[in-house]
Amino acid sequence: SQAAGDTHLLVDVLWERSLLEFAQGKLNKVMETCQTARRFAEDYKNRSGRRLPIMGYIYERMGAVLLEWNDLEAAEQYAREGVALCQKWGNADALVNSSFCLARILLAKGGLDDALNVMQGISHLVSNLGTWHTLTAQAIEARIRFLQRDVTAVTRWAEAAGLSSKDKVHLENISLYIILTRHLIRENKLYEALDLLSRLLEIAEASGGMGVVVRVLALKATALQVAG
Repeated sequence: SQAAGDTHLLVDVLWERSLLEFAQGKLNKVMETCQTARRFAEDYKNRSGRRLPIMGYIYERMGAVLLEWNDLEAAEQYAREGVALCQKWGNADALVNSSFCLARILLAKGGLDDALNVMQGISHLVSNLGTWHTLTAQAIEARIRFLQRDVTAVTRWAEAAGLSSKDKVHLENISLYIILTRHLIRENKLYEALDLLSRLLEIAEASGGMGVVVRVLALKATALQVAG
């Protein structure tokens, strides 16, 4: 892409690489990749006088890393920039992904209503994009209800999604079962939660998804603490 002078596709490839690095837990590498994309995008802007809307993907990923580093103000700034660029682009997939990131950041800041508003604002797009986006949206909204301590709503969500701690879990829907595990811990169903966490850990480790491994281990520590 670089040899062909196709900056749009180059930024897209760099974003895909940043997703892989993020899943591996290599956050410094993610930021390096994103900064590389920014340099190419700035060069494109200097030559053409136009911004690349696909950079919304890159700002979304930078926001996700800053969220992990707990730099919430900067994370929100980049995520909102990502959403704005993706809206300008008009790509539904990009807009939904950047909105997912913004909602997670707002959750971390305690803005539960703001996060819910973001999710409701893209609900008409999510249903048209396919299973992965639908499952991710469901997981984020369940997380919001969980933090609102709406136990009944989370139970209804798990039942409606057909989730059980005995299910065979796949990597693409593991985020849903992480939410389910949080719910099981809160309900004091600790043996059930620990059994599910052990299986989630096996899947995450086998895939090399160290970001998920860290989250699962943190939840396992929480469950063990509650269990005494």
